[in-house]
Amino acid sequence: IVSLDYCRPGSDANAFPADESLGRAHWRAFGAIARFIRMRLDSTGDIAAAVRRATGLPAETFQLADAGRLASGNRADLVAFDPDEIDGASDAQSPHRPAKGILFTLKNGDFVYRA
Repeated sequence: IVSLDYCRPGSDANAFPADESLGRAHWRAFGAIARFIRMRLDSTGDIAAAVRRATGLPAETFQLADAGRLASGNRADLVAFDPDEIDGASDAQSPHRPAKGILFTLKNGDFVYRA
């Protein structure tokens, strides 16, 4: 299924804070997208296609005109990652472990995570 061009990564997990103050999330909540990108990079090596399937394709599907690609006037949401290191790192014992290889995350142009 993951190899299909129209397959988008996602998770049905609820959002929980990393400190587990509101409970524990399912382990894929913290690693689903990173794991998807790792699988696609290992399979095809096509970083642009992997990123598009995690960003632009969902934005198109859900008709989010100002999201999913870097362009003037769009939301300033960005995740910078190391393509050699990106992968999900959470598991059942440590479900809130951040993904590997994430350098920083911007939400509306503000840093919300820095490695």
